This record gives sequence, C-alpha cells and structure tokens, in this order.
Amino acid sequence: VGHRAAMPNALGQVRNDPLMVEVAARRKSASPQGTRPGRMAHVMNVLIADDDAQTRLLLELYCRDEQFTALFAESGQAALQRFNQGDIDVVVTDVLMPDVSGERVLAHVKNKSPDTPVLIMTAQPTVDDAVRFLKAGADDYVTKPIGHEVFRHRLRGLLERVQLQRELQ
Repeated sequence: VGHRAAMPNALGQVRNDPLMVEVAARRKSASPQGTRPGRMAHVMNVLIADDDAQTRLLLELYCRDEQFTALFAESGQAALQRFNQGDIDVVVTDVLMPDVSGERVLAHVKNKSPDTPVLIMTAQPTVDDAVRFLKAGADDYVTKPIGHEVFRHRLRGLLERVQLQRELQ
C-alpha cells in the first residue's frame, strides 16, 4: 500500500480524505521504513479463491509488482483452510465454485473475523445477488471478466482501509 494521502477514484479523480491525510502525516513522522518506531512492517496478505485456472492466472498477473502477497486457492474449501491458518488481510472470492461457494466463504470469514474485507466476484451478476452479498457483509462486488485497473482500484481501497484501521489502533 503506497504512502499517499490522496487516492484516485474509479473515474481517476483524486479525492483528499482527512483520515488519509492524518495517516500520511503519521507516516512522515515514522521511522525510515515507514513504520512506527519499534514496529515491524506488515506485508498484507490477500487470499484469492477461484476454481478457474485462467482467472487465477490473470489475477496473479494483476497482482505482480503490488505491495502485498497474493495467495491463491483453487477451491472454496482450500480458501477456508488457508483462511483458518490466519494472517489474511483481505479475501477475494468467486461466487460459483464446485465444493464450497463464495457465499459460504464470505459467511465463514465474517463469522471468524468480521473486520476482514471480502471482495466478491462473479461471472453471473444480478442486482439481487449483489444486494444479498452486500447485506451478508461483502465489502465490494465486481463482475467478471475483471479489468486490471478495476481490480487494482477495488483491492487497493480495501487494503488501505485495513492499513488505516491498524495505524489508528
């Protein structure tokens, strides 16, 4: 996650968020590594679950050169197992998977860790589904195929929120 107080929105416009400005000011007074004195930097971990190998490969390409670690699960069950091991900051999950659905992944994550953001992705979008997932606790919802900039923007927004929560604790 970058060290900036302004972040472009979906239209490429830059918005100044007072909370981001406060965090940026704190970062300037932190140690040279960008962490507070006495604290180690935490590399964010993003768990991405999709049963489609081509989608996983595409998302892996999108995640290159980012300042987080992308961990991939080829099924909902594998995603649940990896999430239960801990140290996951954001979850990205497909809806339709053969063993455990993205809806069940969402419910499990929110039950175990309500503050962990979950980004839902689907190739079969409906308004009713989007509303249902958001009411169930999803933090965002995107449709496939997902463009590089849309994916990066949505994921960075969630990662920055996690970082802000940590810095304000």
